[in-house]
Amino acid sequence: MNESGMSENHNQDRIRELTWRGNLSPAQQEELKTWLAAHPEERESFALDAILTASLEKLPDTPVSSNFTTRVLEQAQFERQVAQREANRTSFVFRWRWLIRTATAVVLVAAAGITWKQIQSARAAEEMARSVTLVSEIPSLPNPELLRDFEVIQALNQTPPADMELLALLK
Repeated sequence: MNESGMSENHNQDRIRELTWRGNLSPAQQEELKTWLAAHPEERESFALDAILTASLEKLPDTPVSSNFTTRVLEQAQFERQVAQREANRTSFVFRWRWLIRTATAVVLVAAAGITWKQIQSARAAEEMARSVTLVSEIPSLPNPELLRDFEVIQALNQTPPADMELLALLK
């Protein structure tokens, strides 16, 4: 809002306050008429204010207790404390909810980690079982006593090459 708008609002507030007090001087009444002529949209509002002011002036003065100000200030202090407690409670509830959500997330991540570790262990056990199965399917090795004379046995097992001359004669 520009400076002239702020000045205009201040002027409007000052004129409105003067009408509430009801003691407008002729110069102030002229200022009010000029201002209302420039701002016709405010006429209804000022008329309602004038009616309200006149109605309030007709009400009788009611005596106020001697501790009225103290009671009002105590009530204001009480309401401020209630608002502060509500703000603290809201803050506590927010922190508590945050803590619960964080704890839940930690538990879920831990459960996922444990599950992953279990899956890895199961896969390792399965691989070990496959290895044992493969080894068990291999025919058993001969007795080491038999291998002691392996060279002699191998030499006996060899057949000499065919005698080509003898084969040719037999034909």
